[in-house]
Amino acid sequence: MSKKNLLVFVLLITAFIQAQEKNIKTQSVDIDNLISYVVENYKSKKNSEVTPKNIVLLIQFNNDFSEEKKIILKQSLKLMSSRLSENDKISILTYSGINGVVMKQTNATKIKKILKSVIDFNESIKEMHKDGIDFAYKYANDHFDEDAINSIIMVRNSNPTPIAANSKQGKKKRNNIFLLTAISLLPEVLSVIKN
Repeated sequence: MSKKNLLVFVLLITAFIQAQEKNIKTQSVDIDNLISYVVENYKSKKNSEVTPKNIVLLIQFNNDFSEEKKIILKQSLKLMSSRLSENDKISILTYSGINGVVMKQTNATKIKKILKSVIDFNESIKEMHKDGIDFAYKYANDHFDEDAINSIIMVRNSNPTPIAANSKQGKKKRNNIFLLTAISLLPEVLSVIKN
């Protein structure tokens, strides 16, 4: 493992531990399973006394994010928005290639604003960050809501294609994608170990 990968791993473990201190739930889902994830985890909003939710969607994104993946993402967001209330908040961030805030925390029922933000990730991101995952945990800590269920949902792209100028750079990028995917599964592994 290279020094850079080790540093990223240590930063992610630190961010994960900080998130656990503030009780930020982390879950990981493949984008192809995002619609079923929403159905299983966000029930219809019939009960108005449900605890508010503060959701950070962390999407694995690079320049070749396919139209099919965008359609799945948009349909999932529409479904999620229809199942959340005006008390719920959602933020959209990206990692792996392009790291930044796509949409700052907003009311989860404002579907037009949410969908507009994911039409063009590159245009929506105003400020780039070095490490998208670490930044997402800092963002979640900064926007932590004591009265809400705070969560980070890591949406993995099942078939990311690294963009590389040469084969050595491509190999390095693939290793980073493997590391990020492995790290996105870390919360699930830790919960199994705890139990």
